[in-house]
Amino acid sequence: MNESAPTVDPDNCLRFPSCSFNTEAYGLIYSANDLVTIWKKLVANGFPLEEILSLLSIADEPIEIARTIDALESCRFIKGVEGRSADLKKKLSSIVKQKNSTTNKKKEGVLLALTSTTEELRIAYMIAKMGYHLEFRNRKGPDFIIGSEQIVLLEAKSRFNRTHFGGTSGKSAKLTEKGIFSLLCRDSVPLLKRAFSEQNTNIALVNLSHSEYGLILAAHSYANERKFELKKALDDALALSRAGEDAVVLIVESSGGTSESFGLTLPRKTIEGIGGPLGEIENILKKRGKPFDFYDLAHVAEDPIGWMQGIKASAVEHNQ
Repeated sequence: MNESAPTVDPDNCLRFPSCSFNTEAYGLIYSANDLVTIWKKLVANGFPLEEILSLLSIADEPIEIARTIDALESCRFIKGVEGRSADLKKKLSSIVKQKNSTTNKKKEGVLLALTSTTEELRIAYMIAKMGYHLEFRNRKGPDFIIGSEQIVLLEAKSRFNRTHFGGTSGKSAKLTEKGIFSLLCRDSVPLLKRAFSEQNTNIALVNLSHSEYGLILAAHSYANERKFELKKALDDALALSRAGEDAVVLIVESSGGTSESFGLTLPRKTIEGIGGPLGEIENILKKRGKPFDFYDLAHVAEDPIGWMQGIKASAVEHNQ
């Protein structure tokens, strides 16, 4: 028996050499026993899971592997998933076999491959389970097609830019819903050019669960009893697309074991019109050498256009 392979604890948690965790608490679909079986099946089919585990051997890093194999197995009923599985196996095998690469670079490559694939698969699973006719596309361009008569192309993107993880701070920022939406636009706007201009999608599905401000949407929903139902967001996006407008669905999966998903649809032009200026303000203030962090940007987000006008006016006065 391979000592590095996962096992099941007496309390039905999935155990790796460096950690043990409750699969349900992490929003996984399959049980620990199921995941051990899936692991063995994938290894037998040539997935380099043991090599990957040797790279992700610190603390809870192996959880990313479990999330990926859980998501992959969950999507077995979706047409085209075999191609995704083959692509992932090829990519992971290529990374672990790189001869002129450091362990850290291999680790970074593996984590990126796992997390990006997992988010795409989880989005596909959620959409398909809602009753939409969805298929993976095994060709260049958008990731999915949805609809059996009027086909709409969907591209899944995830933003991994979280640098603030809580802790203590003397700062605070009071946000209205307008400010929250502005921050979500800021987080998502860098992904839109590739999704629409390069991959020619009709709808961009942007997962902000790991972005700087994404989880604020979930917190806002819980605190203020605001519903951001993913199915409604998808319906709104399909309506926009069929009207000839580029649509963006912002998706957030809550943390803490609730396994709840939130969705908000905005037109592409709205996100670029708000997120673009907010990003510009952030860059300008950073270039000026001013301390600027998570809370400062949240404060600016309440009125990014006003702040931009103020910065431009200040620049004009300075040059006179």
